[in-house]
Amino acid sequence: MMRGTGKTKAMVMALPDDGACVVVHNAAMVRYVERMIYDLRGKDMMKRCKVLRIERQGDADRLQGLRMRTFVDHAFWWLASDRHLLARVQHLVDAINYQFQDMKVAA
Repeated sequence: MMRGTGKTKAMVMALPDDGACVVVHNAAMVRYVERMIYDLRGKDMMKRCKVLRIERQGDADRLQGLRMRTFVDHAFWWLASDRHLLARVQHLVDAINYQFQDMKVAA
C-alpha cells in the first residue's frame, strides 16, 4: 500500500456516479487508482471509469474529444516534470469539463 493516499482516496470517493476519467502520471498509478475505484466504489463504477496514463506530450492526445468528466490525480502535478505537458493537460481537462454544467460551477 502506498503512503499518502488520502487525496487520491477523496478524489475516488467524489467521482460522479455516472463515471469519469482520471489522469495519472505512470502505469503503476493506473493500476493503483483502478484498484482503488474497484475496492471503494465497486465493479459497476469501475466499468464506468477510465484511468489514463499521461507521461509525454503524445499521451495527452488521448484526452482530445473525451466526453466524460475528467479529474487529475494530485500526484500528477508533482511528478510530471514537463511544464508544457502540465499546461497542456490543464487546458485539455478544463475544455473537457466545460461541457458539463456541474463542472462549470467548479471551474
